[in-house]
Amino acid sequence: MKMYFILHHHFDFFIFTFFVSSLLVIAGTSHDKLHPAVDHCFPNPCQNQAICRNRGNGYSCFCVPGFQGAHCQIDVNECVSQPCRNGATCVDRVGRFSCVCSPGFTGTTCEVQTDECQSEPCQNGGRCHSYAEGFRCTCLPGFQGHRCKINTDECQEQPCQNGALCIDGVNGYSCDCSHTAFAGRHCETPLSQCFSDPCINSATCRDNQGNYTCECRPGFEGRHCEIRISSSSSSSRACMHGGSCIERSWQDSDAAEPGGYPQSQAAGFTCLCPPGTTGSLCQDLMNLCESGPCQNGGKCENQVGGYTCHCLKQSQGGVLYGGADCGVKLVGCEGHECQNHGSCSPFLLDETHGYTCSCTPGYTGPLCYTPTTFSFERRGYLLLHNPLLDPELTCNVTLSFKTVLPRALLFQRNIRGLLLSLELEGGQLRLTLRREHSDVAEAESQILEFPHNVTDGEWYSVEAVLTNWALSLKLLDDAGICGDQSCYRKVLVQRTIVGLEASPQNTFIGGTLENPNGSSESSAFPFIGCMRDVFVDWQLVVPEEWLSDSAVNVSPGCSHRDRCVDEPCQNGGSCVNLWQSYQCQCVRPYEGHDCEEEHVTARFGNEDHHSFAAFSITDDLGQNLSVSMFLRTRRGGGLLLGLANSNSSYLHMWLEDGKVTV
Repeated sequence: MKMYFILHHHFDFFIFTFFVSSLLVIAGTSHDKLHPAVDHCFPNPCQNQAICRNRGNGYSCFCVPGFQGAHCQIDVNECVSQPCRNGATCVDRVGRFSCVCSPGFTGTTCEVQTDECQSEPCQNGGRCHSYAEGFRCTCLPGFQGHRCKINTDECQEQPCQNGALCIDGVNGYSCDCSHTAFAGRHCETPLSQCFSDPCINSATCRDNQGNYTCECRPGFEGRHCEIRISSSSSSSRACMHGGSCIERSWQDSDAAEPGGYPQSQAAGFTCLCPPGTTGSLCQDLMNLCESGPCQNGGKCENQVGGYTCHCLKQSQGGVLYGGADCGVKLVGCEGHECQNHGSCSPFLLDETHGYTCSCTPGYTGPLCYTPTTFSFERRGYLLLHNPLLDPELTCNVTLSFKTVLPRALLFQRNIRGLLLSLELEGGQLRLTLRREHSDVAEAESQILEFPHNVTDGEWYSVEAVLTNWALSLKLLDDAGICGDQSCYRKVLVQRTIVGLEASPQNTFIGGTLENPNGSSESSAFPFIGCMRDVFVDWQLVVPEEWLSDSAVNVSPGCSHRDRCVDEPCQNGGSCVNLWQSYQCQCVRPYEGHDCEEEHVTARFGNEDHHSFAAFSITDDLGQNLSVSMFLRTRRGGGLLLGLANSNSSYLHMWLEDGKVTV
């Protein structure tokens, strides 16, 4: 049975006297049948948790693994036989040993040589060669470095001429001649004077011995045909769909326009229709999609003056097509492999092939080389200084995180005298906006919360926005945790809490500076876990770009292993994952780090003898006191417990008819 009670009393000196009398532990027999015998095992002479057994006039000790000797007092050194191989270090433990392997080896006794190339450390197609001390990369042409990460810059020798832009590629380069008057591989060939299309309004350009002339269409004049011959306002309104109205005379009306135009319109103007329109007033739209100009499955959209082909985004047999008519095979991804499982999308822009890499979460960069993941393994923070660019209240922070700790600070931002904090409280997200230098308990604040647990060790993404006098919190629900409920909260900011200060805008990620007087509530619960893809005001936070004094106890990458998977808690204890460690919640009567220790038991009334235990406690135990115990007996009555101080005995607890009475 278990007894539990609470006493409310205050006193300076306690004398606790436990009386246990008239109790006899009987294991299925009566007192008359018990024969006195000497117990050589009491007290237990065996050491190191060994089991003592009486044997005639003596005793024997049964040792637990790892100990030996008459009293199990000798700790066996399992490392004497030198079981660890390949230069490993042997660590002696209780009843076993473990090996700390040298680099390049693994296994129980470090007998297995590891293959350093299994993790594919060589990038950009480099070949990996493993050997005992490590690995070596053989890089493809165009790359260099220990891991072939560095793309050789072929533009260093400036091969492009006449001021052209050199674009570095993989094992090669290209010259952008678009801003010069030259063409060719190195922009070495002068272009025609008409190459830049100097003539406008559909005029024809003619080369003329290093110069050019423009032959204007009827209705235009000037060096570049930029001057429109005046026309009446009524005539200008007659041409539809952007057609140009051209003033004409009676004499050249039939000769100037091939095929002529109706005499009823011979009032001095004609319409110059844009492509895709027809009719005397450009009133008819031509369906340019009827001829099926879009190739390779592209969809045609008819427009005024032309059409647009929407090319397929999914490849046909591994090939994508682009261009005006979807007839050009896109080859921009050839020779450009996106790393870390990123996907490559080729494109065609101004007849130039290119590519973009869509990176998986945790990576960024042109080829998804750069990791964005970092971790907090103990109290620390990442400090970002944000310039005060906008006089209005504006802040946008987006981040992904994973942790198992229910209380933590994700970020804190001070802006114009206000403090914006995103925290984990009871495993749930809470966004708070309040005055910066006010008491947390009494401050007027605005709070947004989500009733979902996000501390189960999985990745979650969240966006906090303060703009246009509105505060919003959004859980980017890729895992479907919100279900039928909304993953978005929004509230208007109360003008009464807004400050007028123009202090620097600092953003703390994962924790804050510790307050010397210990009054900072958020600093008591730092974030322990991993983060990735952190955007502060739309700027990505990249670990390799941090300033050395801005990151305290922050490590690149994410290292986490659930220690509870090994089931370290013994005797029915429950394991609680603490990210970098674990905690065992033991059931009574067990205790210890792994619930491996058992409370010492006491036996009263052996052989029907009168027995008791008395304890004097001089410590101040405070206002509340609780006492509990485990009890096992076959007697229905007897004194269990007595409490007394210097004046009197004020509490008795006993068994009466097998029931506890106080």
